[in-house]
Amino acid sequence: MIKILMVEDDLAFGTLIQTWLKKKGFDVVRATSVKAALQLLNEDSKKDLILSDLRLPDHDGLTLLN
Repeated sequence: MIKILMVEDDLAFGTLIQTWLKKKGFDVVRATSVKAALQLLNEDSKKDLILSDLRLPDHDGLTLLN
């Protein structure tokens, strides 16, 4: 199963995308900030894909690429 980390601060849009991806068979965890995403990655770094918003409350999504 493909593991996806989705980083999206818009709760309604994030829920919509997460639900759709789960229906398609993906394992999706979601964070609403870069800080929360980094915590999730520290707990389990085995993610196949990161989908990230560029404008987030604490940093931009490009910060995750580091």
